[in-house]
Amino acid sequence: MEDITDPEYGLPDFYNVTDPVSGHMINIHHSRCIRFLGNELPYWEQVSELYWGASVIESVFDELKKRDNVSWNIAQLTFMANLRVLKMQDLGQTLSATDPRSQEELYRTLSAQNWLMSNMGMQIMDAADGLETHQYTFGGLADCYQQFIMDISGAAEIPVTKLFGRSPSGLNATGESDLQNYYDMIGEKQESILRPVLNKLLPPFLMSLFGAVPDDLDFDFNPVSEPTDKERSDLAKSGTENVVSAVNAGLVSKRAGLKELKQQSERTGVWTNITDEDIEKASDDIDEMGDMPIPGMGGQKTPQAIGSEQEQVNTQAGQENATQPIFASDASYFSVLDGGDGSGNFGHAGRPGKVGGSAPEGGTVSQGEQHETKVTQSQSQSGSASYENLQNKPKYGIIQSNEGPIFPVLTNRKTGKKLYTEARPIKITPSMGAKLQRQGWEFEWHKPKAGFQVHALYEAGTDNILGLFATQEPEEGGFIEIDIAETNPKNSGKNGEYKHTLRSMIACVAAESFLKGYGGCVKWKSKSSLISFYEQNFNVMHINEQEMYIADEESVKLLDSFKGN
Repeated sequence: MEDITDPEYGLPDFYNVTDPVSGHMINIHHSRCIRFLGNELPYWEQVSELYWGASVIESVFDELKKRDNVSWNIAQLTFMANLRVLKMQDLGQTLSATDPRSQEELYRTLSAQNWLMSNMGMQIMDAADGLETHQYTFGGLADCYQQFIMDISGAAEIPVTKLFGRSPSGLNATGESDLQNYYDMIGEKQESILRPVLNKLLPPFLMSLFGAVPDDLDFDFNPVSEPTDKERSDLAKSGTENVVSAVNAGLVSKRAGLKELKQQSERTGVWTNITDEDIEKASDDIDEMGDMPIPGMGGQKTPQAIGSEQEQVNTQAGQENATQPIFASDASYFSVLDGGDGSGNFGHAGRPGKVGGSAPEGGTVSQGEQHETKVTQSQSQSGSASYENLQNKPKYGIIQSNEGPIFPVLTNRKTGKKLYTEARPIKITPSMGAKLQRQGWEFEWHKPKAGFQVHALYEAGTDNILGLFATQEPEEGGFIEIDIAETNPKNSGKNGEYKHTLRSMIACVAAESFLKGYGGCVKWKSKSSLISFYEQNFNVMHINEQEMYIADEESVKLLDSFKGN
């Protein structure tokens, strides 16, 4: 072959093959020949062997012969382990000077003496004779024999533990490193020797079978070793966490995530029930950062197959959480007590010892007095915006501004219509949590972190859950902390039905912070990849690199963005 780009460059273009039976010689093109070279030889020796290698049996066979000879010699030595020597006076003269008859008499005498030896080892002999014993020591033979075994193992490229079925020797030895090296060697030979052969062999077979070679033709070798159940479990866990993290970070879509999980199932044995239909139904849109769960806020993520049981969960949640709203629609909860001038914008309790400024519409209320703010139909319809659930508009907003109550609303991505919302505390039971996960909710909402209360953002006047978030109040003055937050999967991504869910939930927490005298201070922890998003959309300030907060003016701006609803 003269083409330097050809893998067989420098090798013969044709091969002459002789039939050993008929003696006929056949000329075969190199494209129809597969070369198994054996052990590679040095260049000049390879040239002398017409570019063929050495037999793989040759190197092993030589070592086997050595070991076989040593084994027989050691076996012979065992017969010489104990030698008895009989000393006879003038034995040499007797054997050389006497006739054959006398020599036979000597042999009979020795046989008789050996026969007369008792079980106690008594030997009968002449007074001038003597008897000595010599014992052979086998020191060093074991090490010598072991070395020959090692030579066979090296020539065969198989660990001693596997080739001879021996347990590993040495303190705390397991033999795992030897086996791993052996498996790596096999994998290397599969790729360097077998893959080129199969790349040449498979296309003609496929042409004969299908009439064409598939464009995506590829193959993998079966693994030589099988992982343990624990190793397989750890592999599945790490692989799943990587995929879930990528989806949550907005790097890939849920469809791509399911494809990755299905591909991993061949190695891990997990996620084998993901079908092509499940992948096709999954969203191919990458979630917008603003509508994704707030990352890095704790919470165990266990993504499950997406189901359709939202109505059941909402109904169950409504029955099990028939409590007063935390953030909306109840005047007794949002009444303003005397206790401070505050900011003049919101009806929060203000600072102790100060009076005035905090009550709705610029007035003040006395200790324990409740204040109600009525919103007329004309007020609710001010502006050009249109609403989908105007009949369910809450009577009271999440907080009172100097222009009236504030209502967080979501915006329909397609129609632009707005949806009134309200927030209430919710207790997620394990059965409800399981249903949520089947619908695509990613956090285990039935297992909130200790000290945190889960709240639901509902469509106003209904039990339709639009988002969930868990918060904790400080023991004394400070920040209300958000641990985790998540939007309804139906609203996530660019094709979600509604947007601004995350913004509404943070606004509810900010309002609560004002109402309870924390000055609108709200904090959470973000992943590094989303820090810039929160800086741009919420103008957050940093406690450290990942912990961030909003307070005072930024909280006011967030709430002001919902004015006029």
